Amino acid sequence: MEVLFWMKMLLRYRGYTKGPDGMLRIVPEEAEIVRKIFDLYVQENGVRKIEKYLEA
Repeated sequence: MEVLFWMKMLLRYRGYTKGPDGMLRIVPEEAEIVRKIFDLYVQENGVRKIEKYLEA
């Protein structure tokens, strides 16, 4: 499945942080919304529909 560019950028900055050892660590509060965005995308929702969901 092709991942949209904006989703790659979102996942790079949301849901993770770098630990002192340089490894990525999950930020639970942010990871929850990243999972929701992914679920909406997998359910074939478009970018605009996901955007409206997030703004609601």
